[in-house]
Amino acid sequence: MVLTRGEDDYNYDYDYGNEDDYTYIGETLEEVIITPESNNNETSGGNDEWEIIAPPDSGTIDPEPTEPESTSTEDDTVTENNNGDQNSDEKSIPLSTAEKKAVNSLLIQLEKLKNIDRTKYTIEKQNYCRSTARTSKDGVLQLCQLFFSSDNLTEIDRIATIWHEMYHIDHKHYGKLEMTILEKTIVLNPPPYIEKILNERLDIMYGKYIMTPETREADFKQELIIDRYGTIEYYKNELETHKAERENFPEVSHYYENERTWLEWTYEQLLIIATEQPSNK
Repeated sequence: MVLTRGEDDYNYDYDYGNEDDYTYIGETLEEVIITPESNNNETSGGNDEWEIIAPPDSGTIDPEPTEPESTSTEDDTVTENNNGDQNSDEKSIPLSTAEKKAVNSLLIQLEKLKNIDRTKYTIEKQNYCRSTARTSKDGVLQLCQLFFSSDNLTEIDRIATIWHEMYHIDHKHYGKLEMTILEKTIVLNPPPYIEKILNERLDIMYGKYIMTPETREADFKQELIIDRYGTIEYYKNELETHKAERENFPEVSHYYENERTWLEWTYEQLLIIATEQPSNK
């Protein structure tokens, strides 16, 4: 099934027609406000500093130890809000010292590049999502485990990812995402350039594992199955944000370029599907 950025993670309102309605509400995690320290490092395309943060199989990060008093002349306080969602069984994951330092560095570089006000945004870490980052229904920027652990993301990719979510927040592209189940599933028909990207994505997913041709073909087809759709507004917002991101960050890694091209294409297809539904005509 097609997984789009943040769409399959949380805040679903499913419409099952005549069946009972079910809602899966994403948790409200403890909020961590990141206020970066002063840093004069320039933007780099490297990935070395991220290798020490959270390797792919590192699991849950332990709560950070007490940090020594900062010598920075700027306010580097990290404030946590302990009023989490009492209905959620999932626990928030605090940013480790290394993660805070890395995110602060990205925010400072983003401020220099795009003149953003980093103090406007609340940033959380979230382990229970399939994307690299997302915006919560309350307008909180959530960095997922993949944001920290992926060996494929470069520094500029991560900066572009944060900027993407900030754009959503600035334009109030958040709230509860209503999803409607299709009466009959749809299989997308990708053009050659999307087929190439999808095969490259599968190569990364498989890693060193050897899959039979039958399994690979089945997985390829599974990636193109649509069994639900969101609102027209949601897909228009995503396409608007991706367009703005491309204009502001045209030079990214090959991996990240593939990911956003794939997402843009799937959002275009989902927008067509949503628009063609009788309820939207």
